[in-house]
Amino acid sequence: MTDLKCIETNESLSFYLPYELNAGFKVLFKTARWNSSIKAYEAKNTTQNKNKWKLFLEHAGEAKSALKAYDVLEPSMSEIEKLCEELKVCTKEATSKLQRAREQIALLTPEHERLVAQYSKVANELKDVEIQREKLIAPVLDLYRKHGFDAIMLEYQSGARRGYAGKDKCSAAEEKLRLLRKELKLSGFVVKGMSELLETSLNRADQLLERSERLAKNKLTGIEPYIEKTSNL
Repeated sequence: MTDLKCIETNESLSFYLPYELNAGFKVLFKTARWNSSIKAYEAKNTTQNKNKWKLFLEHAGEAKSALKAYDVLEPSMSEIEKLCEELKVCTKEATSKLQRAREQIALLTPEHERLVAQYSKVANELKDVEIQREKLIAPVLDLYRKHGFDAIMLEYQSGARRGYAGKDKCSAAEEKLRLLRKELKLSGFVVKGMSELLETSLNRADQLLERSERLAKNKLTGIEPYIEKTSNL
């Protein structure tokens, strides 16, 4: 911003002022002429013009302060306008995403509700079936507890992991399991995989480990009714 100043010569006064104050200046100095070479207004060097300049300076000080404040504020206003435009874009994008999410929810909700209802139905049926199964296999579970089925399986696995050194341990587990199988048959049940494990050679630690782990895993699902085989006459 051009500073306010007046350069005096014997014949003229040269007035330098910001462009923004030109209109106010021309109200007081109607006869002043613009000199483009020095970029200033020129008027005759008279007492009247000097007094006008003093009057102009009194009012121009306030105007200049306002202009300086505007110069400081203008960049901030520009930044705010830019921010507002960015917010408009973000708001538009967010609104679009919100609409898509609502549409997706509307599409998925019925299917979700159907699946929840289906799962609830299956879960309840499974619970009922498990209760019925537990009633049917209750004698087997009693024998499991009586003979320590889980402990027998752990004994098998511990011995099998030791290889030849664990042969005696597997042999002891085998005796316990044979007794359990006998009582299961008397109760009318067999457990799938139990006979296979009992028929496994004690020298095959790898098979003993694999089959004992499988039997332990299927101790409930592997329960079947025992049907005694009869020879044909």
